[in-house]
Amino acid sequence: MYNYRLVTGITEAGSAIIKIILEMPWEVSGSEIGPDYFHLFIRKRDAGCTEPLKVSNFFTGKETIHQGNVAVTCAYICDETGRDLAAVKGADGCQGLARSKFVALVPEESILLKRVEGNVLRCRFLEMDVRVTLLKTISGDPMKSGLVWDEFADEYVPQLNGWKTVMDGRECATAELFTRRWIGPLTPYAENRSGSRFPFIVADVSEDMTLSYGYYDPKPDTRVPVVIWLHGAGEGGLDPKIPQAANMINNLSIPDYQVYFGGKAYVLVPQCPTVWMDDGVEQLGRSNKSIYVKPLKACIDEFIAAHSDTVDTDRIYISGMSNGGYMTVRMLIDYPEFFAAGVPVCEAFYSENIDGEALTALAGIPLWFVHSKKDELVPPFETAVPTYKRLKAAGAPNVHLTFYDQLFRDPNRFRDEFGRKIKGFSHAVWNYVLNNECRTEFDGTLVMEDGAPVTIWEWVGMQRKRMVGIG
Repeated sequence: MYNYRLVTGITEAGSAIIKIILEMPWEVSGSEIGPDYFHLFIRKRDAGCTEPLKVSNFFTGKETIHQGNVAVTCAYICDETGRDLAAVKGADGCQGLARSKFVALVPEESILLKRVEGNVLRCRFLEMDVRVTLLKTISGDPMKSGLVWDEFADEYVPQLNGWKTVMDGRECATAELFTRRWIGPLTPYAENRSGSRFPFIVADVSEDMTLSYGYYDPKPDTRVPVVIWLHGAGEGGLDPKIPQAANMINNLSIPDYQVYFGGKAYVLVPQCPTVWMDDGVEQLGRSNKSIYVKPLKACIDEFIAAHSDTVDTDRIYISGMSNGGYMTVRMLIDYPEFFAAGVPVCEAFYSENIDGEALTALAGIPLWFVHSKKDELVPPFETAVPTYKRLKAAGAPNVHLTFYDQLFRDPNRFRDEFGRKIKGFSHAVWNYVLNNECRTEFDGTLVMEDGAPVTIWEWVGMQRKRMVGIG
């Protein structure tokens, strides 16, 4: 039995296995292997369980068992991180002569590759049992056949390079959280009514609690901005990997986005145990209150204090999706002088509860709302749209709303049989935000800054905290 390594990618659909790296007992060349040489079997299960995951369809009730075979679409020699070595020049200057003890398999897209499972209130990373079998003989050598790889070595998430996690006063590289079977604290599991096993929250949820968080460290040598991202309802809990890897927040750490903030910026991703909308009575109510206001502000203050020599306190930006968009508005109302700008995404902060004082506080802050007309979960005409219109009527000088009619899945990956775009989940406007595709006003015209059109993150990076007595 031999070792394998998982390579996980983060896409619009969440975290999923994109490669499996096999450690060979001997070196091979690219011409000695192919995708048809390998058979791939995957079983997904909850931590502590031996049985495969069973999920019932919300609408039909049909149960799906998450185990089965997955086709291998590509196989190539690589280094231990999955870098393709097939075209590396050999000693004689010719290409294709490279040899390696590592082989990467690229699986066909499948629900079996998804790393996260859950619902609107709770998600969790799953255990992935992988078994790869060598089906053919390599180079005609009978000793080089029938091999099996079923020993997990570790998991590598390239998009989280440079990310760190702070939990219970301890800091580590986020990559360490993906090593063998790490699932956060020893979290007990409870059987719910459907028989599924979900993490049972045992944290002391109170206004005095300390929140865990992940963050991207750009290793600055001068003062740089902080971009705060607040997760959605399903990404709370006690596993800090989830809000860092469930969506494409990692895009904010790549050079194409960092340039908007002067080349470098911290990205801070706090996690709450339940949901940001938790008011102590209801978790998804309409009160517009939260028990996490003080803990979240304390978390932000702690982070800034820990990096006081390299944080520009005039450029603290806050954004979040859905439940996190709600909390973005809540924090802007409660601490209007603290933040330089806010980006509430499909926010669930009901406009009916925003009084005159709160509206005045919001009107003085640069804001860019994003929502979809056909949002299935959060009604835009009770949240973002009336709030935006009230702010404009109040004379807010720098407020925008990008309002989509319908969302579509990534057209570069998903089209129907006629080549047309496929409709997607319209609540998920955060994908457009994190892909930096938002650029229009509520009326469809382009958002302008300093006389030129801007994208959403370009606009964020141009904002500075207003001076006392101005704005």
